[in-house]
Amino acid sequence: MTTVTTLTCKVDGCTAEATRKRAQMCNKHYVRARRAAAKQPTEPTPIEPVSVAVEPTNGSSHPKMMPLKYASVCTKCSTTLNDGDMAWYDRLQPKGRRVTCRDCHDKAARAATDPTPVAAAPEPVSTNGNGSLLDDATTVADNGGVTPEQAAQILAQVFGANGKDAELRGIVERLSQQVADHTQSIDEGRNRLDEISANVKSAVEDMLPPVVRIQKVEPGKTPEPPKGIMAHYILPKVLKVAAMQKRDGSRRNIMLMGPPGAGKSHLAKQVADALDLTYYLQEPVMFKYDLIGHKDVHNEYKPTPFYKAFKEGGVLLITEFDNSTAEALNAFNAAFANGHFMFPNGEMVTRHSDFVLIVDANTAGRGTDEMRTHVRRQLDAATLDRFCFLKMDYDEKLERELAIYEGGDTELTRSWVKRVQAMRAAAAQVGARIHVTPRASIEGAAYLAEGFPQDEVEDMTIWRDFDRKQREKIYAAMN
Repeated sequence: MTTVTTLTCKVDGCTAEATRKRAQMCNKHYVRARRAAAKQPTEPTPIEPVSVAVEPTNGSSHPKMMPLKYASVCTKCSTTLNDGDMAWYDRLQPKGRRVTCRDCHDKAARAATDPTPVAAAPEPVSTNGNGSLLDDATTVADNGGVTPEQAAQILAQVFGANGKDAELRGIVERLSQQVADHTQSIDEGRNRLDEISANVKSAVEDMLPPVVRIQKVEPGKTPEPPKGIMAHYILPKVLKVAAMQKRDGSRRNIMLMGPPGAGKSHLAKQVADALDLTYYLQEPVMFKYDLIGHKDVHNEYKPTPFYKAFKEGGVLLITEFDNSTAEALNAFNAAFANGHFMFPNGEMVTRHSDFVLIVDANTAGRGTDEMRTHVRRQLDAATLDRFCFLKMDYDEKLERELAIYEGGDTELTRSWVKRVQAMRAAAAQVGARIHVTPRASIEGAAYLAEGFPQDEVEDMTIWRDFDRKQREKIYAAMN
C-alpha cells in the first residue's frame, strides 16, 4: 500500500496545501512572494530601516515592513499598492496614514541619516561698483517694468553676480529687444487705427447731411441758440419755452402752427435731443382711445405714446392736432386739467415733470388757414388755452442749404431755389390756393442734378394737376 504525503504551506500560520512543491507554499502566498520579489530593486541600497520613535504598546516595533493584506495607497506619493505588496505599515498611526511604500520610506531614511545641505541664497548684488551689472539691469528694467535694483538681483540669480555670461546675456538682450519691437509695433498699429478711424469718420460726415449742433441744457435753464446754418430760425424760441417749468414743476405745452413742409416734425425731434428726453410720435387723434389706449379681446392693455410720455417723461409730438375730434379733445383736456389721468388699465398716472407736449397744426384752431387751402376742425377755447402758440413759417435760408446738399452747390441749384421761392411769393400775391413748399426746392434740385428738364421738374414738384389759368397768373406775377 502506497502512502501519500501532503505538504502544508511553510508560511507561519497557514495550513493550506503546498501546491507549489519547490517553494513549499500555497498558491496564494506564492503569488504574493513573486509580486514582492518583482518590485525589489536588483541592487538594494544598504540602508537600515528607520523606525518612527513611538513606543509600541504590544512590545513590537513600528513601523515595520510587511505584505499588505489588501490593496492600499501610499500616504506620501499616492502610489497604488496591491494585495501582497511589501510596504511599511504603522498601526499606531490613525487610519488613512498607516501605509508607506518602500521608495518613500527609503527617502525619509536617507534624509534622516544624511540630510542634503540647502544651497545658500545668492549674496545681494552691490550697485556701487563699476556699474556694468547695474547698466544691464537698467536695460532689463526698462523693458520689464521693474526697478534696476530688482533687475540686478534677477540677473545675479540667473547667471551669477558678475553678469558677464555672454550666452545668457545675449538671450536677455534678444528677448528685451523683441519685447521693445513688439511694443513699438503695437503703438504704431494703434496710431494707424486712430488715423484710419479719423479718415472714415470724416468721410462719413461728408456723406451725411449737415446737422444742427444743439447744446443740451438742464430743465429750467435757458438753452443757447443752436450753432450752424441748418437750424430753423424759430428753434431757439421753441427750446426756451420747452425748457421752462411752471411752479408745480410741469412743462408748458406748445402748438406749432404753420404751412405744410415747414419742418414742424423735425423741429420737435431736435427739441427732444436738445433736452436729452425720449422722443414720441403720436398720429392724428380721431378717437379718445387713440390717445389714452384700450384693452384688446384678451383684456390686455395696449398703451399709446401719450401714455408712455405722460407717465415716464419725454417729448411727445401729435401731428395734425387741428384735425382731432371733440371726443378725443375731451380726454385730452381731462388729462391736463388736474395733472393726472385714469387710463383704461385702471392706473392713475400723474403727469411727469419732464413731459413736453408739442402739437403741430396747419390752422390756428379756427377751422381754416389764412389762404383757405386747409379745412380743419375748429378747436374749442378750453383746448387752445392750454398751449403756447408759436407760428412757424418757411425758413428760406434753411431751404436753400438743404437744396444745395441734395443737388450740389451749383448755379443750377441756386437758380432753381430762387425760382421756387419766387413762385411761392407770386402764389400768395394772386391768392392762388396752392402751397409751394420747401420740398419742391429740395426734391427739384435732386431731379435737376439727374438731368431732368426744368419744366418737367416743375410739374413733378409744384403744379401737378393745378389749374392752368391759375398757373399763368402766377407766372405773370413773377415777371
